[in-house]
Amino acid sequence: MYVRKQTLEMYLASQRGVKANYKDGSFYTHDGIMEQSENLLKDLSDGVTELSVEDIDIAEALVYSYVKSASGNRKQRAVKLAEKLIPALRLRKENLKKLADINFVAYTLNNKKRAVKLTPEELVTAYKTIEADQENSAKLKQRLKQQLESYALLKYSSLSKNEINSSDINKNFVSFFGLAHKKPQQVKSSAKQQTTKTPEVKETPKKNSLLSGLKNFKQKMLNKLDRVRHNIKVFYYRNEYKIAALSFALVGFGTYKAYNTMEKSELKYQQSMYQNSFEKSSVSQNSNKTADFAKEQKKLSKDDNKKTTVGDSYYDTALFIHLKTKSAIQKLYDKIDALHESGKISFENGLDTKRYAHSFTMYNLIRPNSKENKAIQNLLNGGDENSEYIKNLVEKAGAKGSGVKPDNNQITVSNFDDASYHLQLMHLKNLKNNARN
Repeated sequence: MYVRKQTLEMYLASQRGVKANYKDGSFYTHDGIMEQSENLLKDLSDGVTELSVEDIDIAEALVYSYVKSASGNRKQRAVKLAEKLIPALRLRKENLKKLADINFVAYTLNNKKRAVKLTPEELVTAYKTIEADQENSAKLKQRLKQQLESYALLKYSSLSKNEINSSDINKNFVSFFGLAHKKPQQVKSSAKQQTTKTPEVKETPKKNSLLSGLKNFKQKMLNKLDRVRHNIKVFYYRNEYKIAALSFALVGFGTYKAYNTMEKSELKYQQSMYQNSFEKSSVSQNSNKTADFAKEQKKLSKDDNKKTTVGDSYYDTALFIHLKTKSAIQKLYDKIDALHESGKISFENGLDTKRYAHSFTMYNLIRPNSKENKAIQNLLNGGDENSEYIKNLVEKAGAKGSGVKPDNNQITVSNFDDASYHLQLMHLKNLKNNARN
């Protein structure tokens, strides 16, 4: 049974009227409010009562207000209830948000372990995402729908009548996929046919019959070839959008490499011609007033190497997850390079520009209002700070930022979860390599 948004808002407004650490028995009306809030939250936690995903934020606010007002034995019960309910509500909200992305739906359906764990509500959301998609081919969408329907059949076969009748979410799921008219045995049989491989038909060869044995062997080989062809088609239709993206990426990368090689060769040729011309003309000039080209070129190269650029290391991918764009990362690197050149920060004990950039970003994300972050932002904006103090903050943050602790538990957003699947894999690979080193 759903609890309506108006009801939740009424409960929250009443609960906020109870002062913090209220003691039971001191005011009769407040006792009733605390009791009704606790009963509603317990029903939500046990699944007796359900709420719409749009109302999760209101339910979270009710939990926090209830915990704040509770005291004594009720405080312990309130904290335990919050520890159970809040993560469940947030996980539900995050999963439904991810399933609004067609790429995540395809990724999930191609992973059987993930797909079988989809809840009835998530299955409905995934199907709606496929129907609303306008970018992919009709053939791919049809393939994804067929996969999704097979997992819906499996989920329906695992639900009891009581689970369906007592849950509005499950009732909506059954109605959405049109499963109400199916009997459990029919559902299990149909689902099994769609999600398992077709068993091989094994013919028992006649004894002492060479011809029959050859026919059976030929038929088995043909069956295996048919299965291979079928699997290749299925793989293509499930991943055609990935294959297309990869093809364009490879063509683009090849074009870039060819252009880059030609550009470097042309630059090297021009430098060589210029150097020869310069050396010839310098014979007739005063050697004390003529610059040494090789020395100047070496100096320029040395200066260029000082600049820190965005690559694909652990810190680069970590910052890309948080700052989103390459230009934002490069801007931060340039600022820190300039601070080092001016002597406002030091690179002692193995510290460098990328380590400073990562630590600064962690302080800004996790402790934005702290005195440490205010000092860092002042430094980045042209102010003066004690270089030893700043260096100690970077070392305290640790190589992966684990030393920066939040002041409370209000941080609920994960930039890693919002990053693209490719960037997640790349960063996890860097993290693994970093751990080995």
